[in-house]
Amino acid sequence: MMLRRSFLASSAAAVLAPGLAQPQQVRALVTFLWTQDQDASLPLWDAFMAGAGDLGWSLGREFTAEHAWSYGVDEQLPALARALVRRAPVVIVAEAARGALVAAEATSLIPIVAPTFADPLATQLVGTDFGHPKGNVTGILVTAPNSVEKQLVLTKQLVPSASRVGYLTESAGAVGEEFWRVATAAASVLNLRLIREDVAGADDLARAFGALLASGVEVIVVPPLALFTAERRQIVTMQRASRLPVVSSSRLMVEEGGLASVGGDNTANYRKAAELVAAVVKGVHPRDLPVLAPAPVLSLNLTTARQIGLAIPASVLAVADVVIE
Repeated sequence: MMLRRSFLASSAAAVLAPGLAQPQQVRALVTFLWTQDQDASLPLWDAFMAGAGDLGWSLGREFTAEHAWSYGVDEQLPALARALVRRAPVVIVAEAARGALVAAEATSLIPIVAPTFADPLATQLVGTDFGHPKGNVTGILVTAPNSVEKQLVLTKQLVPSASRVGYLTESAGAVGEEFWRVATAAASVLNLRLIREDVAGADDLARAFGALLASGVEVIVVPPLALFTAERRQIVTMQRASRLPVVSSSRLMVEEGGLASVGGDNTANYRKAAELVAAVVKGVHPRDLPVLAPAPVLSLNLTTARQIGLAIPASVLAVADVVIE
């Protein structure tokens, strides 16, 4: 609860820009740019604070924090990033690929740590040599192009009889299109027919999910895009109502009632990000902090599987990294 109170307390201070809160600076100022709202980002903040605790760091002693939330409105991100830059922090922690991108556009001098990087955008920002970032950005990968391939393989393992698979994606964005390219190639090999539905934003998600249900899909795949991580609770609610298996890339979604995921672990990444932030605070430049690429995590929720009447094969259970009973 202490971590939760410290996070919410920062939102009660004076506002610099929509969604930007300003607590008083004590030591090194660390700013956070969030692509979602306060409630959805809370588990990630808790994870970061746990990582800081692992290092013996505490809020108000070694560092202080300021937060900016876009509430899922991408158009707000550039203004929020510029507002954070004007605060002259030691480091900016930017959520998701688009958060890292707008932060990098706002400053080429202040170090940026991106705990949930998406490749190929990571390559755009740090270069092809992840061991030696080229600019002021480093971070931790949470997705790679083959993430959706792993999701489709898991889909086939969970529902071997499936032939029509729904696929949600964002209406625009290079990362989403790269995932779609990989997904279509993998689906061809697995003899799956993908039914694509583009989502314009959070308010359009229910329509898109409903359209996939109406098309007769047997499973829905949710690729590793920030919109879907932010709206994971909405997706879980729709999964429960439809009783249709949903395979995501977010362990957070599984922890909150989703069926299965394979991909990065956002909470683990934010915990690890505390080490990168601490290194920057001590004077290490991002170019000397290699981009990290943790192994994908397979998560299963057996309670959800029982609720939708799906038997998880023993072969999948045997290799799962996280099993929620």
